[in-house]
Amino acid sequence: ELVVILGTASYGTETPVAFSTYDELNYVIDGRRPFFLVRMCDEFTAPLAQFHLTSSISHYAWRPASDADSAGIDALIERVMLRLDALATRSDAIAAQPGAAVTGGSDSS
Repeated sequence: ELVVILGTASYGTETPVAFSTYDELNYVIDGRRPFFLVRMCDEFTAPLAQFHLTSSISHYAWRPASDADSAGIDALIERVMLRLDALATRSDAIAAQPGAAVTGGSDSS
């Protein structure tokens, strides 16, 4: 599984909703879940996002200024799908190695 974060400037802000982007980011980070960041801003305003989503992590910069800029979403989706395929292929290759541990249905990540 891969979490795709659409990181706007306010991403990671704690708000009074049932599951805010603050909660979402904590869920991803605390659970050590793999993620792919679509960085939709130059800078995050929330300290949590500033700390965890630094410019040094792998990301896709997408700053649509209009609906016409949304055309790039197809390329973005294709890049995400390629990354997912690569992760799945790598996981399958590791599992196929002799002596690879077979785990049960529990998810420790």
